[in-house]
Amino acid sequence: MLFMGEEWAATTPWQFFTDHLDPALAEAIRRGRAAEFASHGWGPDEVPDPQHRGTLEASRLNWAELDQPEHARMHDWYRRLLALRRAEPSLQDDDLSAVELDWDDDARVGVLTRGALRTVVSLADGAATAQVPAGATVVEQWDDSTVVDPSGTVTFTGPGAVVVRLP
Repeated sequence: MLFMGEEWAATTPWQFFTDHLDPALAEAIRRGRAAEFASHGWGPDEVPDPQHRGTLEASRLNWAELDQPEHARMHDWYRRLLALRRAEPSLQDDDLSAVELDWDDDARVGVLTRGALRTVVSLADGAATAQVPAGATVVEQWDDSTVVDPSGTVTFTGPGAVVVRLP
């Protein structure tokens, strides 16, 4: 599931907004939102009023961001991943028992296996490594700084992701 604009890393905040004509319902939603966010340490004045037009306006996407390189890059990444999902039968299967995740909290690196594909992700700020079977081939990757050598060592210079096909 993608949130509005996530496919290009939109800078627009996604704020809950409503347009209810019933004043009692509108007030109940305001109070409910304030109570919900109070548990996160927000004061009642910090929660955007769902009925205020400014809340809607603040959430309008800035479509011009797609012309900026960093947003276009993210949009292209999502397009490639969605094309891969359409092309790979194992990614279309909704059986979650067919998915395995190996996550290393200390290294901040995870390996997600589904069918013949492994997605390796690094959330580390610096260099990180992970292991996949020798001979795995790169199917998609976030950028060229992630290297998968013939022995199966995946080397990241910073945050990134790579999808490999198992031999």
